[in-house]
Amino acid sequence: MSTEPDNPRARLVLLILSLVLVSLPFWFVTFVPVTDLPQHMAQVRLFSSALAHPDGPYVIQWTTPYLTFYALAGAMWAALPPLAAARWTAALVALTWVLGVHLLARADGIDAAKACLASMFAFHWAFYWGFLSFDVGYPLFFLWFVVTTHRRDGPFGVREGLVLAATAALLYFTHALWFAIALVWLAVWEVVRTNPDRRTLWRGIAVSPVVLLAAAWYAGLGRHGFRSEIAWAHFPIERLLPSWWIEALFGAPSGVGLALLLVVALWCGVSAWQHRDGLFGRLDRRYLWCAGTFFVLALVLPTKLQNTVQLGERMAPLAAMALVFALPMPKLRPKLARTLAAVALATMCGSVALVWKAFEQDELAGLQTTLEALPEEPAVIGLDFDRASDYFGHYPTMQMFAYAQVLHGGELNFSFADFEPLPVVFAKGPVHPWTNGLEWHPEKVKASDFGHFDFAIIHGDERAHRTAESTPVLRAVTPEAPWRLYRVLHPGRTSTDH
Repeated sequence: MSTEPDNPRARLVLLILSLVLVSLPFWFVTFVPVTDLPQHMAQVRLFSSALAHPDGPYVIQWTTPYLTFYALAGAMWAALPPLAAARWTAALVALTWVLGVHLLARADGIDAAKACLASMFAFHWAFYWGFLSFDVGYPLFFLWFVVTTHRRDGPFGVREGLVLAATAALLYFTHALWFAIALVWLAVWEVVRTNPDRRTLWRGIAVSPVVLLAAAWYAGLGRHGFRSEIAWAHFPIERLLPSWWIEALFGAPSGVGLALLLVVALWCGVSAWQHRDGLFGRLDRRYLWCAGTFFVLALVLPTKLQNTVQLGERMAPLAAMALVFALPMPKLRPKLARTLAAVALATMCGSVALVWKAFEQDELAGLQTTLEALPEEPAVIGLDFDRASDYFGHYPTMQMFAYAQVLHGGELNFSFADFEPLPVVFAKGPVHPWTNGLEWHPEKVKASDFGHFDFAIIHGDERAHRTAESTPVLRAVTPEAPWRLYRVLHPGRTSTDH
């Protein structure tokens, strides 16, 4: 446990300030640069449709381990218009990280300046890609960390077992990967805290029902043909490079990531240097083991396992946060340390807000007009010929066409309903007569593919739009670029039909 003195007023001020600063970028834009967010919100709309029409093309999977995020998204959907609901759902996910690190610091008596500094990891790589059903699990893992590491006197009791089992179930129903991570951490901590004893056995028994539930769910995936190769895009040696950590921790918006990594490195370096004589005795052993565990996982986990991608990048924020928490506070006046942490967070959030606004103005021109021009229940093919961004290292636009389904319903050429583990899936499985994989390879589209849809949303440069305009079955509906809506002309239909 940390012995750093507590200051409740400073802790509350820094918590509120951190929440306000991290929410700042979301006030500047209509569309946040979170890749999978439109597909997630489309799941919410499909959920409502499946609930209202149980004999329709979609079914709800009530036992899938991805429900927690969609409960939050559904609450936002009920309270706000669809685009605002999408934006503030993403904001809520980022804010759960902030709230989680501050509450964890409070639970362990860690100075709030560290929590403020760790709040910078809210905009990490997994968040920008839109792994939001995973991201909401970070604060639940913090709860798991507290439950598993706080010392309890006396024999293992029923209450302790129920708390452990309930927390494990929460992690499972948030994301199956979180439950696997929780088991890894439990095993590590049981080994390093002491020699395994009867409490270790009882802890294993307490979580065993959730283990059996996870095993049954996973076996069901296999019966439905859910298979995927294991792949590495970055090998462990490459993940030691600063560039990899910049992307993993900060999503690498242009000109910001390196400076942020240097701030965190300087904070940790100053702390280690100032306490170098008695550093080992001042380290929080629990957080040090946590940092080491997730650092190793960040290095060795594959880039793709089954249908889960970027596994290593998802571990990086936990490794960095735990390292900051493990080290003692730098020898600075408390007010100065907290001010420096707040300035660092404010600088990051301000820079992120500016980058997001510039991205929306430059790379999303015409998107809102395109979406507004669609009728209700359209069949839409989305083709992103220019998904690489000048502002980000990920592909923030490749799923933007799914806002058509969010706003108007209908059908898409690619939907998360194609994925067996998601809450809402096709009742009879995805059977598509058009070319598969167009969300990743739009250049493979065939003229015959357009015949299955009423509209095409195309994002690209002038060359892409010249090609679209020369396609006999397409007629431009909106004038703007790089986003433009095209009507698909079927036999007997003219360009003016509605």
